[in-house]
Amino acid sequence: VQDGWERIKADQSREALKIFEKISKETPSIGHATFGMAVAAADSGDLNRSIRTMRRLLEYNPSALRLFKADEALKEKFARIVSRFEGDALGLAKADAFFMQAAFHYLLQNREPCLEAARQGENADDKSGSALNLYFMVENDGWRFQSE
Repeated sequence: VQDGWERIKADQSREALKIFEKISKETPSIGHATFGMAVAAADSGDLNRSIRTMRRLLEYNPSALRLFKADEALKEKFARIVSRFEGDALGLAKADAFFMQAAFHYLLQNREPCLEAARQGENADDKSGSALNLYFMVENDGWRFQSE
């Protein structure tokens, strides 16, 4: 899994996606590999795949996102990725765009943008299990947003 994250940081997300796919097929219970697939897909420009994968992760294994600690290099990558889901976001459904914004702001520890994206997702009528799990985390994980 670590090799995949190192590839993402080195702007080799297509290779990282292959690594995470292989791990996910061999050991489907490893949530960090699924999370890595979502990040690598977004960084590679496959936003729809990234959304599907992130939703699956947050539906079935939200603790993988909840417990993930990003170093500064990954936070820089996450900050660039979140912008891919803002604005028109290449015709994405509003609920999906807000869901992904909330997820990446959650990881970036950006409380206000995270809460705003979560509220916008709720307003876009996103009642999926993945969104409900994420929005619960956003509302209740105050520790995530404390300065270190």
